[in-house]
Amino acid sequence: MAHKSLKIHLIMTLGTLIIFLSVMYMTARFCLPSDIVIRTGESSTLDFLIPLKGVLLCDDTAVSAVNDKPVEGNINTAFISPITLKAEKAGRALIRFSFIGIPIKSSTVTVIPDTSLVPCGQAVGLEMNTDGILVLGTGEVRTQSGRYVSPCSNILKSGDLIKKADDITLTSKEDLISCIENGTKPQIDLEVERNGTVMDIAATPVVSSESHKRKLGVWVRDSTQGIGTVTCYDEKGNFYALGHPVTDVDTGSIMKIRNGKIMPVSITSVNKGKRGDPGELLGSTDRENIIGSIYVNTECGIKGKLDRVPALPAKKCKIALKPEVRKGKASILVTTEGKRAKAYDIDIENTDTLSMDHSKAMVIRITDKELINKTGGIVQGMSGAPIIQDGRLVGAVTHVFIQDPTKGYGIYIEDMLKAAG
Repeated sequence: MAHKSLKIHLIMTLGTLIIFLSVMYMTARFCLPSDIVIRTGESSTLDFLIPLKGVLLCDDTAVSAVNDKPVEGNINTAFISPITLKAEKAGRALIRFSFIGIPIKSSTVTVIPDTSLVPCGQAVGLEMNTDGILVLGTGEVRTQSGRYVSPCSNILKSGDLIKKADDITLTSKEDLISCIENGTKPQIDLEVERNGTVMDIAATPVVSSESHKRKLGVWVRDSTQGIGTVTCYDEKGNFYALGHPVTDVDTGSIMKIRNGKIMPVSITSVNKGKRGDPGELLGSTDRENIIGSIYVNTECGIKGKLDRVPALPAKKCKIALKPEVRKGKASILVTTEGKRAKAYDIDIENTDTLSMDHSKAMVIRITDKELINKTGGIVQGMSGAPIIQDGRLVGAVTHVFIQDPTKGYGIYIEDMLKAAG
């Protein structure tokens, strides 16, 4: 009986130990940041309250010292007590964390210059061309015999990018239509990118009874356009905008763009936001006056370059890193009429430095009665409005709460800059 009791006790102890170690492992994995950012000439203290070990891989000595000890190469260190990293020049390092010998997670240490940017808040017209022809879906074609067929059903999928047709690089829908209608072979050979993988697909067009031309029965798009807000720009004219990706309205996927442009917009009116119905900035876009080019569309917004760099005014300010952003009063720059941005008061209600969705890392509330009277709160077109706190650029507005337009989400400027490269 005593033997059986001891066995049960050992099993319970082992089970408790396993649960404890599992909880510690998951806690460590969740609490450890994926990215650690330090300014040149500054230090960052890491205190995780969990007994961890780490290997610091720093070939280019981006991290110059650990606890005031100079770094000359890769080092092993224990994170049982706080560790202070010091950086003297821009670069990257990697820390591989382990718990009781079990690898947990790797964190990237990015050392950035003490960056200053010009907050903008200017509404602009956006136009972007997809990197290939975006497939929205497939449909039926009525043939000359009167039958309805779907030539691309189970061949092409929503979200596919058609890059080439019969070895011809496609830059517009018209290019694809021309290849289909003027093809001489029974099949058309397509180069398609699907979920990052490029593949060759053969499709068989049919002759439409209506147009008497060859058709594939596929709905496509080659561009998108709208109104957004420029967050900031630097002395070289590089600009950052939106704070969230441009996604296709039909497929929901992040648009992979070939190029794009921004144009001046004069805001003429506002559809006020209300509970359950997001509002919108309405304006007139000067499409003949291109003021900048768009290069990339990322999960954290778009980046491009201005054709002409404005003279940098006194409002140029330093950026704030994530740990420096606090709950409390701040302001945003928004264009609600005409072409001029104006500052409005907000409160930052929540700051999440570990959020997996960078575009929803902050929760903000509009407190400025003037802005609420004009717009109802956050409306479409305000994405990218810069958030200023304590004289520093901390991030940008990204989304509105559908059920409460006075509240919304924001992104850290740190994440916008890192994503854009």
